[in-house]
Amino acid sequence: MSEGYFVTHVYTANAQLPIAGAIVVITQGGRLLATRTTDISGKTAPLAVPTPDESASLSPGTVKPFAVIDAVVDHPEYIGVSARNIQIFPGVTTQQDFQLVPITLLPENWDQTENLNTPPQNL
Repeated sequence: MSEGYFVTHVYTANAQLPIAGAIVVITQGGRLLATRTTDISGKTAPLAVPTPDESASLSPGTVKPFAVIDAVVDHPEYIGVSARNIQIFPGVTTQQDFQLVPITLLPENWDQTENLNTPPQNL
């Protein structure tokens, strides 16, 4: 087994304003891997994620050469966002960007979560 790394960048206003204090919950196959809080730059500390060995990608028909995780971002002043099927490759840091919308812009959606789905790599 190898490992890759996962970080998030949480912001609003087209990447102009980082959001500090957002909670990021990272799961894999329904199992909790970690919970992170964004810092003043809107980023989380890296999370090491177990991945298949890089050699798995050298032969066709073997296991996929990446691990798959999900992440949910929540902050009391913004509409939450969920990303599914984030691919983590061995030896690589994957950054997932989350643009949050202030609840004040869409107050009727305060209890909803925007869902993003990452299609698999065509390997």
